[in-house]
Amino acid sequence: MRGYRVWAEIDLAALKHNIAAIRKTLEPRTRIMAVAKADAYGHGALPIAWTALESGCSMVGVGDSNEALQLREGGIAGPILILGAIVEEEILKVVQYDISVSVHSPDLLPLLDQEARRRNRLLKVHLKVDTGMARLGVSPARALDLARAVLDCKNLSLEGLSTHPGAVWKAGRSTTWAAPTS
Repeated sequence: MRGYRVWAEIDLAALKHNIAAIRKTLEPRTRIMAVAKADAYGHGALPIAWTALESGCSMVGVGDSNEALQLREGGIAGPILILGAIVEEEILKVVQYDISVSVHSPDLLPLLDQEARRRNRLLKVHLKVDTGMARLGVSPARALDLARAVLDCKNLSLEGLSTHPGAVWKAGRSTTWAAPTS
């Protein structure tokens, strides 16, 4: 039996073209975040991140702190947002490398604030709100409380809000509803 060889050919010029085409359809002040988690889904996070930022994306999103640190160590100086959760052991490096984080509970806010204050930094955070995926995020009913908790921290800056739209169940069927994501 003969097997097939499979490969992915990454055309960075096509990525630049696609970002430019998307940019043309948006309001000029709209910012774009390129998501490069899981090594840009196996396509090489570093070249994808470089190309995306050079092509007008404002930020690169990654899944966890290890991915963010790899981009920083690879020379990416632009804004990076960790889309997933972080754990206490990662706080020191996240603040040191000026990486924005998603928060879904008040648990780590004091530690993030303390480390940012120790380094004389303002750490940018995004509220992660669960709008139906049921994976990670604060409930919409508690989002305002979490936002207030972030605002109470002197060395944290509420930079944005993100969500991952999920399914809404009605009368036994699922419909996906669109919510703005960042």
